[in-house]
Amino acid sequence: MEDKVKDLDALIVEKKKLWEEINSTDEGWEKPEEKEGLIITKKPYKDTGLKFVRAKTTIKATPKAIHDVILDESKTLEIDVNIEKNEKVKAPEGYDIIYTIAKKPAMMVDRRDSITAMKTEEKDGGLLLIGGSIEHPDFPAKDSPVRCEVLLWSWYIVPSKDDPNVSEVTYIVHIDPKGWIPNAVTNAVSNDQAMNVKRVKDILEGT
Repeated sequence: MEDKVKDLDALIVEKKKLWEEINSTDEGWEKPEEKEGLIITKKPYKDTGLKFVRAKTTIKATPKAIHDVILDESKTLEIDVNIEKNEKVKAPEGYDIIYTIAKKPAMMVDRRDSITAMKTEEKDGGLLLIGGSIEHPDFPAKDSPVRCEVLLWSWYIVPSKDDPNVSEVTYIVHIDPKGWIPNAVTNAVSNDQAMNVKRVKDILEGT
């Protein structure tokens, strides 16, 4: 167990470094677009052809309330409509590990699955939820579903300076679907990931 915790600690350090790197400048981020109250932009990752997706908004709730909804297993399928199955796995204290199977994104395209470890930390008066893919002996990669890679999964939730019951939320995610999948399908799924923020907002604001 001690070695497992060390591995998870190293993962979080790596993902925080990546998070800081891509947030250190607006250089490379594409022109933002506004959609249903979100400010959405993308940033290419190296020469992979894949992109980080970033969505920003404000939510009328405290960081803790937003955090709890994001990690509420009963809300997962409502927040991410592309998910078919979501299972919390036993994890060391302070961590969450989640196994996910996504729906088929298109005909002739196999389903994807992932095993993701994440941690919540306090940062500058707010909360940073951050994580990425891991290997797990109870959930080995198989031919089907295809195991995708969550390079980065993050929510940064900071209370508004004007109202502590309102939070500024930034969601950044990068998922490599692996295997064969048309670019148009990858982009469509990527675009919908940003809408997870809108669905969290709707749950908390009752809209």
